[in-house]
Amino acid sequence: MKILKTFFGLSGGIGTTFSFLPQVLHIYQKESIEGLSPYLLIIHFLGVSSWIAYGVMQKDRIIILFNVIAEILVSAILVKYFRITRSSL
Repeated sequence: MKILKTFFGLSGGIGTTFSFLPQVLHIYQKESIEGLSPYLLIIHFLGVSSWIAYGVMQKDRIIILFNVIAEILVSAILVKYFRITRSSL
């Protein structure tokens, strides 16, 4: 049962963490943020921050690791979003 629990934990972590990677690549390659909501990103960022805090409190390295990676990806999108919007003003 522990192997199954680990498998689903890792699979879920990989899937949800790296789901933002295609968006990051698209934004940086195309220099386009068309249709992207900054509110979604900010809310997601805050949610991931909560998961990191939870992982620290639970001393769960897997939760911390995947959410730190997700935070980096979302941060990369937010940085590019605000750079593009600022330059178009």
